[in-house]
Amino acid sequence: MYASVGRMAAYLLSLDPQAIIDAGVDYLKAREAEETEREWILANYQAFLYALRTEQEALLTYFEYRFAERREALREFYQVLHDAVESGDAHQLDAAICGILGILKDNPLNDYEQFKRAWQDPDTVLEL
Repeated sequence: MYASVGRMAAYLLSLDPQAIIDAGVDYLKAREAEETEREWILANYQAFLYALRTEQEALLTYFEYRFAERREALREFYQVLHDAVESGDAHQLDAAICGILGILKDNPLNDYEQFKRAWQDPDTVLEL
């Protein structure tokens, strides 16, 4: 055991004190840089997560609004369709079928960007 202590003492005495200080300073700089990088990553992660949740909320609200609107329009056209079948009115029947098909062909995301801009504007009042 004494032999290894002697070798350790000899090794420590042979080290350059300036090199030890430089290595310590380099370590502290690297540790600070890594800590800053971790903080930056966490901040970006939190910002991304917030943006994602906001986008999700906007999209879900949009779908609720858009499909409620479509559901009501389809309900009205189906009522017109039933009335046309009962009365035998061919023009009313054609109008009801064209209205139903028009709604079904319409892409529900056509006006999503416009809705999204309104959603982000605090002065806009959205009626659902």
